[in-house]
Amino acid sequence: MFLTACLTIETDDVEALGAFYIETLGFKQRFRKGDWLELEVAGTRIALRERPLGRSSETTTTPQGGNGALLGLQSELPLSVLAKKLKERGLTLESCPHVDAEAGVELLFFQDPQGNRGYFWRLSDGIRDAS
Repeated sequence: MFLTACLTIETDDVEALGAFYIETLGFKQRFRKGDWLELEVAGTRIALRERPLGRSSETTTTPQGGNGALLGLQSELPLSVLAKKLKERGLTLESCPHVDAEAGVELLFFQDPQGNRGYFWRLSDGIRDAS
């Protein structure tokens, strides 16, 4: 039914947010056209686009900041190792890695420079991915 999917994040500064995702998190740039910057990570497309005129960050964000989207990235590294690498790149993390025993995953939360929340996850020891 669907050929592909793309998560789009509206921003007031495509350049700055694009630099964060490319330089800090290591996303690849697919292409740039006008106010649209398309990135890729782990086979998933993430697009950044300039917020349309007449819409401010105050009217399109959640009370906690960001736009309500939550980007989840599965890590092949233990999250303690990933956290150290990302801190070296200047990323401020919201928490230390912790285990959600009920879900069987280890989680680590962050915010991008515009307050969009995201998380890194890894299956806890002894849990296998169903895919």
